[in-house]
Amino acid sequence: MGKMVVSQKQVSYNYNNKEIKAEGCGVKRLNTVLNTIMGAFAGVFIGYTIYTVWDFKSHPGLYALTSAPWYSSILVHGAVTLAVLVICVVIKVVVKRKNNL
Repeated sequence: MGKMVVSQKQVSYNYNNKEIKAEGCGVKRLNTVLNTIMGAFAGVFIGYTIYTVWDFKSHPGLYALTSAPWYSSILVHGAVTLAVLVICVVIKVVVKRKNNL
């Protein structure tokens, strides 16, 4: 069994069983997925906030009819976005610490 380094990934290969294992591919893919999720949620929150503020400035009478403040939906979306971002960051930290061991 031999080992070689290919683009900062540890690759193990066995000539008898013809197995090839690349360590680090899954971690990189997980990191990419988590970054995509975080960026998507942050982008949607920013877009929704801009739209809601614009809509409030354009139609203040519609928001005067409701008992909740006009920005309450922004707060709810912000809480959900924050929860998703915290979960993703926690997953990234746990995976990074696990890989360093």
